[in-house]
Amino acid sequence: MRDKIQGKICTLEAEVEVMETEIRTIIADHLNTNYPKVRELCDGINIALNEIGTLKSMY
Repeated sequence: MRDKIQGKICTLEAEVEVMETEIRTIIADHLNTNYPKVRELCDGINIALNEIGTLKSMY
């Protein structure tokens, strides 16, 4: 069970990193038209970080 939780945490952390990179790229390109995508990515990051916190508290 512990290995499964650790694997999920690693996956979520990798997903957050990808989303964060995407946001930084959008901001760097000054693409104001992509605001909905930025909002979507921020929401995804918050969900993943909450799940990481929950999983870390399980072990």
